[in-house]
Amino acid sequence: MRYLKSFNESVDIYNIDWHDIVPENITMIYSDKSYEFVCDRDTNIMKHFDMIQITYTIKGGEVWGVSDTLEFDLYFLKPQSKGIKIDVDITWGNFMESEFSIQSDKVSVIQCTTKDSKFDPTNTVFAFDDASLDKLVKFFNSFNGVNINKEDIMFLHKEGRCPI
Repeated sequence: MRYLKSFNESVDIYNIDWHDIVPENITMIYSDKSYEFVCDRDTNIMKHFDMIQITYTIKGGEVWGVSDTLEFDLYFLKPQSKGIKIDVDITWGNFMESEFSIQSDKVSVIQCTTKDSKFDPTNTVFAFDDASLDKLVKFFNSFNGVNINKEDIMFLHKEGRCPI
């Protein structure tokens, strides 16, 4: 396994407090409405053998008719080539909204459910605001060997489109 950049020592990614590195709050956009989600010290972050599950809860309690959890599942892979590969699944409630992988400075979209999606022909927008995208880029870039920029994940922006 690779290690986080922000630590001077070799710290295994399973032996850290993830609350220290994940964005504390992010704003998700669905259709034309925004919802703020938080991952505070009371929020559960599960560490599995090859996966970390980061669960966000909707700020302010339940909203009628809206799923109150947003989850990021991070699968860590050590491919044959140098570096690390992170497969990211984003689930809102019971629905897989996006799936992509990050390796070095390349993001590959596997599934996307926003504009121009072949998985969701309704063209309903599932996205994050600008500040949240910046936080996600900073978070992903905290891993050794990962160096992405905001343009690499623009398919997760309210003005973005699915590349597949």
